[in-house]
Order: sequence, then C-alpha cells, then structure tokens
Amino acid sequence: MLQKIMYVGSILLFLSACAIPHNKHDTNPAFSEHQYNGHDVNIVWKSEKTDTGIRIAGAVTNSRYELPYEGFELTASLLDENKKILAKNIFRTGAGHLTGSVPEPFKMDIPLENKDMLRKIKFFYSYGNLDDHFTGTFESVP
Repeated sequence: MLQKIMYVGSILLFLSACAIPHNKHDTNPAFSEHQYNGHDVNIVWKSEKTDTGIRIAGAVTNSRYELPYEGFELTASLLDENKKILAKNIFRTGAGHLTGSVPEPFKMDIPLENKDMLRKIKFFYSYGNLDDHFTGTFESVP
C-alpha cells in the first residue's frame, strides 16, 4: 500500500513540474542576437557599441494574441562585474500597443563612458490590461 502511495505521489510531483511555465533564456555570446521568451511576451534584441555608449535594438511581441496589453515598458540597466548599475534607459509604448502577435520595435541608446566595464544587461518589463498588471525581469550579456 505504501509503495502504491509513493508511486502515485511521484507521478503527481512529475506532472506538476511539467505544468509550471518556464522562461527560456538565450546563451548567445555578447553583441550577438538575443532572445527572451516568457509565457506572456517574447523579446528579441541585439546590442552594439556606439561612439557614446551602447545601443539596444529589437522588438517585443505579445505572445498571447487574444489578449491586448496596454502601456508596455522595458527598462535596460547596464551592469558591471559587481552588478552595479552603470547606466540605464527606458522604452515605453503608447496606450493600445502590443496587441495580437505584431512585433513592436524598440531602440534604446544608453550613454556609457567606459564600455569595457559592461558585463550584463538587466531587463525589467511591465505591462497590463484592464484586469491585471504584469512584470518580469531577466539578465543577459550585452
């Protein structure tokens, strides 16, 4: 009897682990194309060095095409090896953007004096609809 209970418990534990949504993070090298997939949004971007700092250009897509989101905001913080913020910038869409599965392009120019100190970019995103508000964070190499 105890063996059957442990067997059923193991199966239920396995099934519950499969039901949890997982975020997919990329492992691409710095200054190549990157991608973040959450259960709610997909973000693709590429960073490049400019004369005055770093440019992050990409697109965000609402992966829940049946649910329009309002006022999407993406913050990019440039971090050094100790995770100290060197600089940051914010991209905001207007109200009514991010509907369907149509990509919304973005571009952020972030002034940065010493580009060699940059190790990671920490992203924070925020958006909502009439009923709910959602946020998320993730990190990547530049």
